[in-house]
Amino acid sequence: MTKKAVVAYPVLHATGCEFMAGNHYIRSGYRIHYSAWDCFSSLFELHNETWNVWTHMLGALLFLLLLVVATVSDYAPIEMTLLTSTNQTSQLALATTATAVPQWPIYVFLGGVMACFVLSALYHLFYVQDVATASVYLQLDYAGIITLIVGCYVPSIYYGFYCDPSLRAIYFSIIALLATAVFVACFVPAVQSRTHVRVAAFLAMILFALVPIVHAIATFGFWDDHVQVMIKPAFMCSLFNVPGLAFYVSRVPERWYPGLFDVYGSSHQWWHLCVVVAAVLYYVHLLEHYAWRCGTTCHLTT
Repeated sequence: MTKKAVVAYPVLHATGCEFMAGNHYIRSGYRIHYSAWDCFSSLFELHNETWNVWTHMLGALLFLLLLVVATVSDYAPIEMTLLTSTNQTSQLALATTATAVPQWPIYVFLGGVMACFVLSALYHLFYVQDVATASVYLQLDYAGIITLIVGCYVPSIYYGFYCDPSLRAIYFSIIALLATAVFVACFVPAVQSRTHVRVAAFLAMILFALVPIVHAIATFGFWDDHVQVMIKPAFMCSLFNVPGLAFYVSRVPERWYPGLFDVYGSSHQWWHLCVVVAAVLYYVHLLEHYAWRCGTTCHLTT
């Protein structure tokens, strides 16, 4: 039986482990000939995936804690201050029992975040076993990303168009179709090998977020509370997701100093951290959206 080892980048090609050679700026720390148990044990070892695993594992634990807190407490505070325009503040006095606005969309978001982080951590921990295993875990990683995107859409659409169930249903149907298209691009053998199709499907699903926002602006006006509480979570999330994606695509900083960031501080680790921070910010402003929804009545003209 071949003994497990942590090796340098050039060894990958000599040992039939080319499937791990995706970033040639990471020069060392590659796990080869690892069994599933070896992979699990490597959770407590230093290699080039250690912090890719732990960033999202700790992120998943954080959101599990937030979910537990959410289930034992009431989201509707006695009083909450919301910024509703650039120069106006609205005080919402909310009795904790005065609202019947459902909270399940918030749980969908929390569940989506946890699914994404857990599946991502599993991928980075276990994919090194062989090509077939890497393919399975990569698909699970994609599934987690899709779940996270859907989880972000659900509360935004539900609370943003709370007073128009028919319109809400239309948006949910479109999102379901887009998610299905991404699943097909990631999982159907005839399509999954076409990277450009998969990227296009993901981009379509993400960029569709602009449609309900533009719709709300056209309906209520940019500075209306309806629009501001929808925009803020997406905007704050983008403040970290966009730089995170830039790290991922550019492979900075290891591109500048190959070998220096093999274990600590690689682009993928920064991407993971950006995603975690973005999810936290989205959640904070989602709670503001929910509180605003609890204190805003539906009008016949809506």
